[in-house]
Amino acid sequence: MLHNPGDSIKIRASIGTLARIGIASVKLEAYPRTAYLLLPGGCSGSCLFCPQWIKDSQVSRVSWPEVDLGYILRGQKLFERVCIQSVLRRMFWKDLVKISSLFEIPVSISTNPVGERELLELRRNSQMIGIGIDAASSSLFKAVRRPGSFESHLKFFEKSLRIYGKGNVYVHLIAGLGESLKEIVRVMSYIYDRGGAIALFAFTPVPGTPLQDRDP
Repeated sequence: MLHNPGDSIKIRASIGTLARIGIASVKLEAYPRTAYLLLPGGCSGSCLFCPQWIKDSQVSRVSWPEVDLGYILRGQKLFERVCIQSVLRRMFWKDLVKISSLFEIPVSISTNPVGERELLELRRNSQMIGIGIDAASSSLFKAVRRPGSFESHLKFFEKSLRIYGKGNVYVHLIAGLGESLKEIVRVMSYIYDRGGAIALFAFTPVPGTPLQDRDP
């Protein structure tokens, strides 16, 4: 078998992604059209709703086993797109650049804020970008211990719009963290009015996290 450049790179993949390429025994009601990948190594953040800084093999309630990236690259034509999600750690953006460059199918990335030079590097191999703001207000952003600030994430959203273009920038928001209806509508309007899109998630309490007992 020819050497695949991804065979020496470790990556986490959603269990549905691994089932689609045939290396996980999971019954699928429908085949996923997007391969979901996650940088390994854990996260240096400490978001109260996320298990990544506690147990890096889990995102929400979904299992993300670690595998050789080569398995994903060999099976990539089974998918229409790959989404590569970052964690917060030193030089994470370099891993995103390297991994995204190995794919032949369209690439989306989900990243923490980076500088303009780094963002331009990421843009070379990806067509869409997701930004995890999660909380709907500045005070709630601080309360759930998101790294950085609400305001700096909004500035990064605007910078990403300039580089990726309208319709290619998604902001991840979580409903149910304690925001008011007015707060979440206000931030959604801000994003839509500027040409962004929204990936809206419902808060899911994950066992082992500080918010495990909060009602969804």
